[in-house]
Amino acid sequence: MKKFNEFCEKYEASLWQLIAAIWFFIYYFLGIEKDALFGAGVFWLFLAVIDFVQKKLRNKKQ
Repeated sequence: MKKFNEFCEKYEASLWQLIAAIWFFIYYFLGIEKDALFGAGVFWLFLAVIDFVQKKLRNKKQ
């Protein structure tokens, strides 16, 4: 449980970005609101991936 908590603390912003992307994709595929939701989901998913990779590379350098 301690490793999970450390992971969540380290990647908190990335996890929230991933949640936002999933939320946009769900709304898009359910057809509730289609105005640019797919683009917003892709944008937040891209930001989350960049953040994960950046933090992972930063940890390897240390």
